[in-house]
Amino acid sequence: MDLVREPGNGMQDPQAEEKPWDRRPGESAKAYRAFMLYRDKQADRTFESVAGMLQCSGTNIRRWAKRWNWTDRVRAYDIHLDRIDLEALSRERLAMKKRMARQGIDMQAAAADGLSELLRLIKRKKRPLRLSASDIARLAEVGGKLERYARGEDDESYGTFEIRVHIDDPPPDNAEDLAAAKDAVHAALRER
Repeated sequence: MDLVREPGNGMQDPQAEEKPWDRRPGESAKAYRAFMLYRDKQADRTFESVAGMLQCSGTNIRRWAKRWNWTDRVRAYDIHLDRIDLEALSRERLAMKKRMARQGIDMQAAAADGLSELLRLIKRKKRPLRLSASDIARLAEVGGKLERYARGEDDESYGTFEIRVHIDDPPPDNAEDLAAAKDAVHAALRER
């Protein structure tokens, strides 16, 4: 914890610095309680609602509000809460982008493994066991988009690409399966 040297007071914690929404010197406990109720109401903040909650006169609440400058204090409090929310949102967005980039890379690795498996099986003239050509194409597409998005790159700047699969002399009993896989890859690419 960083401490700040205050003249005549020694060391002081900067978090202990007085905030505008803290109790003011000379402000009574009742007046401060009324201010806290007003401050915490947020959307439906009215002097009348505070007066009703405390069962006191609206005139008294308005007098306290004017004397203790509730308007500026509440504005400072709202700005403080907004800043906290924005900082949390910024941290969450950064974590999300990192997570999405990692997932995009993982999806692309799975697609690369599936493509390697597909090519190996095609060379052996066997049908793919785990991933269809459509699954592989979709993983590659989504993984690439996800990684580019997470890194803040414009997806439209990459244009189009084509994947060609050439199969020599497929065995007669697998010819339909291989043709269906080829059609699935072309259909997945057209969906882009």
